[in-house]
Amino acid sequence: MRVPNNEVDLLVWGPEGAGAKVVPVPWQEAQLSLRQGLVRAIELPADFVVPFKFHESAKHLVLTRHRHQLVYMTIAERVWQSLSADERSAINAANEEAGLAYTRSVLAAWEEEQTFLRGQGVSIVDIDVGDWHRKAIELARGLEARGAWPAGMVDKVGALGRPA
Repeated sequence: MRVPNNEVDLLVWGPEGAGAKVVPVPWQEAQLSLRQGLVRAIELPADFVVPFKFHESAKHLVLTRHRHQLVYMTIAERVWQSLSADERSAINAANEEAGLAYTRSVLAAWEEEQTFLRGQGVSIVDIDVGDWHRKAIELARGLEARGAWPAGMVDKVGALGRPA
């Protein structure tokens, strides 16, 4: 299975996680590695399947809900500190509004893409990923324990997906 060449993906998909035999392949070579049979499966965000035409090389899509592409605002700390409280507040409000609009558009596009994919003969399999997600969290806690990630990071990231 093709995964990005980073410790987290290798752990989560490999023998300690999902149990796959993983092959780190650069993104630029993912499509070719699938077409040529170097790998039989690839890891990628579901919303990349149609734009990058992976449905032409693979006719099965398993929904794992493990990676969501993010678009975020960045600003230099020096610039941020130079802004007034009202300016910061306006930027934060605009950022939140844009984020919600982006999320709505991605979800709507994904609904359309699933219809398109099924029309192209792609089977979409929705599985229970609860056990695997719990295993991934356990592996992430191991990264924290050995100092590869800051202490408390797993809980902070987990809290992002839950309402306050």
